[in-house]
Amino acid sequence: MGLLFLVFSIAVNYFTWISMKTNSAESVTASSIQKHTSARRMLLFLREMLLSSGVKLIEPVRKYAYIKTHKTGSTTLWYVMKIYAINNGLRRVEARDKVHLGYPRHLQLNNSRMYRQTHKVGEYDTLYDHCRFNKSVMDKLLNKPAYITILRHPITRFVSAFYFHGRYRLLVGNETSAGQFLSEIDKYKKRVNRFAKWAGFNGMAFDLGIDPPYKDEDVERKIAEVDESFTVVLIMEYMPESMVLLKRTMGWELDDVIAVPQNSHPELVSKSGSSTDKYTAHHTDDSLDKKQKDTLAQLSHADMKIYHHFNATFWKRVQAEFRFKEEVQLYQKKLERYLKKREKKGLLEKDVILGKLKLPDKALSASKNSN
Repeated sequence: MGLLFLVFSIAVNYFTWISMKTNSAESVTASSIQKHTSARRMLLFLREMLLSSGVKLIEPVRKYAYIKTHKTGSTTLWYVMKIYAINNGLRRVEARDKVHLGYPRHLQLNNSRMYRQTHKVGEYDTLYDHCRFNKSVMDKLLNKPAYITILRHPITRFVSAFYFHGRYRLLVGNETSAGQFLSEIDKYKKRVNRFAKWAGFNGMAFDLGIDPPYKDEDVERKIAEVDESFTVVLIMEYMPESMVLLKRTMGWELDDVIAVPQNSHPELVSKSGSSTDKYTAHHTDDSLDKKQKDTLAQLSHADMKIYHHFNATFWKRVQAEFRFKEEVQLYQKKLERYLKKREKKGLLEKDVILGKLKLPDKALSASKNSN
């Protein structure tokens, strides 16, 4: 039996390496991962057998760039990325202001005002703070990392940004709803586009590196670039599925991706009693009528195109996975147990403990914007 496991281990390691490896000039991409779906299903089956028997497989991905988009549940995922980096001793690109890596400008190499010069260009392992996607710079800084991001439906993303961003209150008053604002959008549109690109109508497009006015050809080019360059694009509305897909894609453990919901809105939490419903405890589009939604969809045309494309590719990835639903259920049970244990101990929202690490207060204070 031991010999059989050894043979299986060698076979799975070899064929998984062949399917996932890249040459010196490219990163791990979604297309390379999906190349041979049937073979991958068989490999995953063998992998599950080996994991259940304690056999060590290939090394996990430990060089990654997380593009932290705004108001997309990205702080929840930020904790996962940061804690994994710290727990595994990765060399991190640390923002000078603890939040922004040059944002809203593009990150520049060897710019001491944007990030701490702790290593030479090419020697860093990861970055995860707010930073607009710029492949040429990030490939040099991290030496061709895996790219990861998360998206959210543009309508609910904008509604959340509207209630989050203080300048909307100054612009329209505290009592004005998102629906009322959209009904009078001609009065405010230019000012909104000026004061905050991420909080405007195409915030995800801006975070992914597109500059206004978001022409269709620019959006199409960006979609093609993200398709080619990103290892995985996650979807906020399906956070448990996203975490399991992240875990499988990166070769991490399930405990590495236990994502505690952050900055959720307690008044919108489902009354079902499940702690995991906090994932969907965000502003919805229920307060908007059809005309207001149509207006917002037109104004967010770039984000709409990006979101619908990657929502479709997300589910294609999921459908190609073996025993995916079962692992999602296991993930939800683990998260539920963790959250109940935390609540029982009376921990505050900021007292986030994942795995063996308790984040220091200065790290926690850097995560107040997003979701």
